Amino acid sequence: MTPRFSLSTHTFREQAPIPGTSGEFSRIIMQIALGGKLIAQDLRKAGLSQFLGSTGLMNVQGEEVQKLDERAN
Repeated sequence: MTPRFSLSTHTFREQAPIPGTSGEFSRIIMQIALGGKLIAQDLRKAGLSQFLGSTGLMNVQGEEVQKLDERAN
């Protein structure tokens, strides 16, 4: 069976043998991953945190602004 690695371990292992890399790409990937984790956490507890439903406001397209959309901004 192939061993499993975390995203950070994989990106840093793949970057290490490449000469001249700064690690900036790996840092960007890790920030995107963190953002995904935070969004997933908000979605899991949305019902408990009262993040579901409309805010009562309209956006520039004339649509009702949803609480999760407002939270994401």
